[in-house]
Amino acid sequence: MSVSALGPDLLPAYYTNYGPGCNIAAPGGEIYQKTPDGKPTVKSAILSTVVKEINGSDYGYMQGTSQACPHVSGIAALGLSYAKKLGKKFTVQEFKNMIITAANDIDSEIQAVGNKSSYSNQGGDVTKYYHMMGTGAIDAWKFMMKVEGIPSIQVENGKSDWVDLSDYFGTAYSQLTYLKVEVLGNGKEDLGISEEPYIKHNRLFIHPTKIGACKIRVTAVGGGNELGGDNSIGGMEVSQDISIISRPTLSSNGAWL
Repeated sequence: MSVSALGPDLLPAYYTNYGPGCNIAAPGGEIYQKTPDGKPTVKSAILSTVVKEINGSDYGYMQGTSQACPHVSGIAALGLSYAKKLGKKFTVQEFKNMIITAANDIDSEIQAVGNKSSYSNQGGDVTKYYHMMGTGAIDAWKFMMKVEGIPSIQVENGKSDWVDLSDYFGTAYSQLTYLKVEVLGNGKEDLGISEEPYIKHNRLFIHPTKIGACKIRVTAVGGGNELGGDNSIGGMEVSQDISIISRPTLSSNGAWL
């Protein structure tokens, strides 16, 4: 699996490999990334283990695809551990497929920057990297949800989102009677959700105010307006867990995913 490298602005690092052979991108650091006042800052690189006898410390800031690849290796190891915990098994190809498709889009950002001269590290032009960095930037949460078998929805933080449920309840989604939406675990706090999510016109309303991820559970009645029981004829309860990923449209703080 070939890994290309991103800088902290989620754009291709100036040194990265790229081309049809690249599969996925990950943080590789960029030592020469500049601060708002135009000065290079070493902290835009990756804090990594180094050889103490050479560097005088166990840790140091580094850059390279040698930093990007361990990000992917670490996420793969995390997924293997989680699959074992869940008692799940995957073929090598199935596991690779989940890694490659657990990615966030970077091509739209490459298009947005284009050949603007303000992007100095690439000589003002990043268009050569369009569709050349792999499937996108690897996302650990998306990958873990794939291992778990839960679909993920990406929404924009700070905005009210209406999510079409047809992809998650099949073609009969409009025939269901939705009972409730539950935010699981610490999801409300993690995503800054103060207004309870709800469903209207077969769409899920959610308004996250923080960047992060959580899981929700949507419960509905299939085959009627009410649940059936011992003394009444009615529908069956169905539920679907869905992963909600809240991200900014554009990264404004220069932070890693």
